[in-house]
Order: sequence, then structure tokens, then C-alpha cells
Amino acid sequence: MDLIIGVTGASGTIYAVKLLEALKKTESVTTHVIFSDYAWANLEIETGYTKEDVLSLADHSYDNRDLAACISSGSYPADGVIILPCSMKTLSGIANGYADNLITRVCDVALKERRRLVICPRETPLNTIHLKHMYELSQMGAVIAPPMPAFYNHPETVEDIVNHQIMKILDQFRIPCEGAKRWGERCRTVFEELMDFTMTGHGVSVQFKVLRMGTDCLVLAAGGDTGHIGAIAFGDRGECLSNAREGHREGVVTELIYRELESVVSGGLAVLAGIHVDGITKEQITGVVALCEEGAHRIAAGLREYQQEHKEEKGGNQND
Repeated sequence: MDLIIGVTGASGTIYAVKLLEALKKTESVTTHVIFSDYAWANLEIETGYTKEDVLSLADHSYDNRDLAACISSGSYPADGVIILPCSMKTLSGIANGYADNLITRVCDVALKERRRLVICPRETPLNTIHLKHMYELSQMGAVIAPPMPAFYNHPETVEDIVNHQIMKILDQFRIPCEGAKRWGERCRTVFEELMDFTMTGHGVSVQFKVLRMGTDCLVLAAGGDTGHIGAIAFGDRGECLSNAREGHREGVVTELIYRELESVVSGGLAVLAGIHVDGITKEQITGVVALCEEGAHRIAAGLREYQQEHKEEKGGNQND
């Protein structure tokens, strides 16, 4: 598949970079890239990428002034064109057939050859002229896909927001997109971190982390001089199975934490612990057990508070 990517002077060149990175991983796609002069300027202003970085991602690149380039002809068998981001000037040129540069020319070719044309206008607010041009291009068969963030996928970073737009564009060509979450995928792929804290005493620090998976709960307790897994206690509704690696004594604390939390967690519960201190003393052993007991109390209180908050939210939603 041959795809032409045109990048104009609208804000959002990072979208183009991330699109090229995604396509670079797809062996079946050959990319042809055209940057306008102001697109190169925005790349420097808005990102940490260089011109050389971008060109290394493309299979072929062209000067926007080169109307004699092979891709400007309808005889070149390109499969589609993507304009990302698309400025309002370029949008106007495409809509009115004013092909005075290579970017507008390849779009003109895509329209006359009935090839897939995806335009990602980047402007807000939009005036009547902008909307008219988008309407006209849509009537001609172009796909209008402005970069609009989604929140059903619970984005945590700017990259998550950008990747969602890349996914929507690649969907138009049935190209898989890694690193983007679709509707409903969050609950299947993401742990919900409820607590993360550290307690210190007797010269030993123990970190506690609590992860929720539906109604199940995973508790991690680790500390000392060397990170490892020493023992596990797990079960469901009171039944506890415990196991420790040979030579490890963390089973004492995993069972202690499990017993403290079993009445609070409605689903399955697993407790992993790994606490190793070189040359540990009896006093430190007693201290570690006390820290874990205190940590378990804190986790139990936190889980009860979490459950109460979500119970109230659920009740409030039912009353809306």
C-alpha cells in the first residue's frame, strides 16, 4: 500500500510524526511525505523532533513546490492521501481545486481518481467558510477527520490523545494501530491503582501497592535491600492458600495481610511479599511484622473508604 502524507502549517505536527512512526512499523505500507515550509517551522516550534528525524521515518519525501514529482500524476498508483494537520488555506485550495503546490495537487488527484482522501483540519473555532469547504469535500467523497480527543479511553498522557487520532486515521485504511485504546478496552487492559505508600521503622522501609481488577484485589509488599518475591497468599471469600519460596519467611506477613483484608475484598485477593534485609536482627524482624500489620490496617481503611465513595456515586447516578 502506498500512502501520501501531506503536512501543512496548522498546529499539530506531532500528529504527523506519530503517524509516520506507526506506519514505519507496518512493512506493507510505503510512505510518501510532503511538508510545507510552515510545517517544518512548526515541527521545530512544537516538538523536539528534527527534520532529519522525520525524513528517516519516511520511505520517500518531496518538496512541496515540486509539481513535477511522480506522485503529482494520476498515473502513480497511490492508494490514499492523508493531510495531517490540514490548515484552512490548504483546505480551501483542495475544496476549490486550486492545486498550486504538491500537497493540494495530490489531493486533487485523489479526488479525480476516486481514491481515499483523509483530511484532518486543525482549527477552532470554525467560521462558515471553513465549514462550507469541509461540507463540499465530504460531498466529493473525502473523509473529514479533525483531531478531536476522546475520553472514554481514559487518556493519561498527551501521547494517548495523539495515538487515538492516529488510530482513527489508520482505521480508514484498515491498518492496525498499536498503543491506542478502543471503546471498552480500558477495563480489559488496565489495572486500577488504589494505593501506593511506604512505611519505615527499625531501619527498614516497606512499600505497599494495591491494585484493583474488577472485584479482585492484588496487594504488593516489598522492601529491604533486595527486591524479590518471597511468598504469596491468595484465595477467595475466606479460603487462603499460602506458599513461600525455599528459605523465605515472608509467608508470615502475606497471611497476616490476607487475614486483615479478606473481609473487606468482595472478590479474589492475592498478597505478594518480598522483604530482604542483609544481616537482619530479631528486632528488625519484629519491626517488619509490625510495619506490615500497620500497613494492612491502612489498606483496609482505604478500601472501605473507596467502596463507600463508589457506593455513593452509584446511588447518586441512579437518582439522576
